[in-house]
Amino acid sequence: MLMSRVAILLICACLSLVSYADSKPNLVLLPLDVSESEMNLVSEFGSALHQGLQDRYTVFFGAAVERELDKEYSKLDCTAESCNQNVAIAFNGELVGDGSVKRVGNGYILKLVIQNVLTNEIIETQAIPCSTCDAFQVITQLKQLGSGKALASNIAASNTSLTTRVSGTGVIQGQVIRIDTGPATAVKNSKAILVFDSEPSGAEVWLNGKAVGTTPYQGMKHKVGDTFSLEIRDKFHLPYFAEFTLNQSLTNLQSLILEPGRQQLKILTEPFDAEALVYIDGQPIGAAPLQIETSTGNHQIYAQTNGRKTQVLDVALNFNEDLLAILAFDSSGTSQAINIKDNAVLSFDSQPSGIDVFVEDQNVGRTPFQGTDFVKGKTYRISLKDDGFKPYIFDVNVTENLVQLPPVTLEPGFGDVIILTETFMPGARVYIDGKSPGEAPYQGRLAAGPHQIYVMNDQKQSLTSEIMVKTDKLLEVIVTFTSNPKDRYQIKAYGHVIEDQVTGLQWARCSLGQEWDGTGCEGETELLNWTDALNMASKDKTGGINDWRLPTIEELRTLAFCSSGEPEAFANGSRCQGEFDSPTVDQQFFPNTGKDYYWSSSPNANSSSRAWGLYFGTGYDGDGNKTYSYSVRLVRGQ
Repeated sequence: MLMSRVAILLICACLSLVSYADSKPNLVLLPLDVSESEMNLVSEFGSALHQGLQDRYTVFFGAAVERELDKEYSKLDCTAESCNQNVAIAFNGELVGDGSVKRVGNGYILKLVIQNVLTNEIIETQAIPCSTCDAFQVITQLKQLGSGKALASNIAASNTSLTTRVSGTGVIQGQVIRIDTGPATAVKNSKAILVFDSEPSGAEVWLNGKAVGTTPYQGMKHKVGDTFSLEIRDKFHLPYFAEFTLNQSLTNLQSLILEPGRQQLKILTEPFDAEALVYIDGQPIGAAPLQIETSTGNHQIYAQTNGRKTQVLDVALNFNEDLLAILAFDSSGTSQAINIKDNAVLSFDSQPSGIDVFVEDQNVGRTPFQGTDFVKGKTYRISLKDDGFKPYIFDVNVTENLVQLPPVTLEPGFGDVIILTETFMPGARVYIDGKSPGEAPYQGRLAAGPHQIYVMNDQKQSLTSEIMVKTDKLLEVIVTFTSNPKDRYQIKAYGHVIEDQVTGLQWARCSLGQEWDGTGCEGETELLNWTDALNMASKDKTGGINDWRLPTIEELRTLAFCSSGEPEAFANGSRCQGEFDSPTVDQQFFPNTGKDYYWSSSPNANSSSRAWGLYFGTGYDGDGNKTYSYSVRLVRGQ
């Protein structure tokens, strides 16, 4: 009988021990604190953390806990401490879990704090950065965080614990790993050696704020008992932080894994092309200009559009660096990457394009415009000016490193014109673009741009004048009835310059490359591509004059003279017909003119690679590739 009672007591004791061993402490999990952008996932995140905690605790979570919290917080004397104590007691426990999911940049910070609310002791605290996680990975991490596996996986290799280092602005900079280097087995202050590497190698090693070398690192001058704050820096990776104490004569840390960084990259093309598609490492990304976030490291970038492709640019994108990649279409330009810091890029176009752009009254180019010398935070006054349109003025506050404005639409301008005949002819009617607004002399206001003007008197028509009206400018036009160009031109500047009495333009008598010697134009005509022709024109000093330029195609057409009078004496760019002298120009005033193409300054609006010129062999105009070599005759005035 006694033996039976002992056996029963032993069985009960064993059952009691088994029951106690299998029991889990009660834990109240408070509602999860989630960033506003992730509120639609708060239920899923909370369930994941709940599921993980159940591996270690009997967890109370959800509606029941929320009802208890509402009841407690409705009390007037409720404090966070007293209310949490009462909620824990309501569920027969003393532990409260408080978790959060915070969105930081493109990643998350996951945090869990477990506290004994009766003793105010922090039982456990974990903060896990997840720099490239998506929502699915966050759910997995929360399960591991609750079960304790996230902490275990981080300390398995080197027995470390995790905290977070926060900068003065409150931005998470990375993990601080507290490394347990093992028990003290050496005499304090005796020699200690520290050895470790990083993945990748070659990263800078900083101990207690001082640069001491690169990985793989081997420090021979340390002492047992030294405590270090370690920082590993690499231009392509996030910084790595750790803290440890040397307890042994030889401390060989496991390899430190560096996490790749991500950085903003700005990309534009030169010249600006709204249809240029940017490729990074062979993959299409988007239209330039653009700003994207991509992984740090080495990349190959180029852009292409309409059969054109920029140079391929090799870019090394470093962590915490503001980089601007400029991709050049023009073979004379250079693709480059520059660190812009506070600099900004401003780009915009106009309708129509080709309008002069002024920044603070300084001419900086034409539309489509793209400027890289702006400063972030400053306000600039931008003016668009063209003789054919009203000025357009606006202010731009540069708030970003890359600013792209919508196209600016310009309104047509108007100018004044006075039309006279060489001698007063009562009743002579003026015709502008085929319609008669009145008799000569005539004064009126015309839309800016080209117009054709002639006068009819006694059934006789004057020569047709091609004029260019400029916005808010007064133009005086004298029409002539003679087909003899000798009555049209006057010699100026000791023979170097010919002035057209109809258009008011002054022309260089000789082609570029030739010199007036008093009797003719000597030397060989210089043949230039379109870009060089523009540049050389502005530098020429013919006749001691320094404001020469390349003529527009409308101006160049006025020189073409058909000696046959067919279709007209001055055919305005139409091919001369019948029997006519070639070259089709008055050779008394423009001797030794070649039967060649001559460049104008007018680009072809339908093709950025071509520009207009006039062929003086037969007097007609046409366009050519800007790389072709043509002759040049300079003009000034208007």
